[in-house]
Amino acid sequence: MGKKLLSFLIALAFAFSVSTTFAQVSGTKPAEPAKKTAPAKPAEVAKEKVKVITGEVTAVDPVGKTIKVKGKKEELTIGVTEKQIKDIKEGDKVTVKYVEKDGSLVAKSIVKAKKIEKKTEKKTEKETKK
Repeated sequence: MGKKLLSFLIALAFAFSVSTTFAQVSGTKPAEPAKKTAPAKPAEVAKEKVKVITGEVTAVDPVGKTIKVKGKKEELTIGVTEKQIKDIKEGDKVTVKYVEKDGSLVAKSIVKAKKIEKKTEKKTEKETKK
């Protein structure tokens, strides 16, 4: 009877410890997977307003990567990339879309104005040949 009682107590202790462990696990919720959040956007991006100036290029600084554009009301110094500045020279008529970033102006795009004079010259040459 001693061995049976000892076996019974061991079985009872085992059952109690297992049931306590399962009771704890089922009482807790499994960890939820991390929620994907959108990357944080700097406040400046939300407030970034694209402005436009059309005018003549008065200066090109390939070292400082800036150009000066004189519009009807003002002359602005605008930061540019090497790719943007590649075909720009003083005297060019351009339209620049730019934004203000960290206190300086940065070009988003630069478009050279098409030369209207040559088109009108071609039209007059065609008309005189007729």
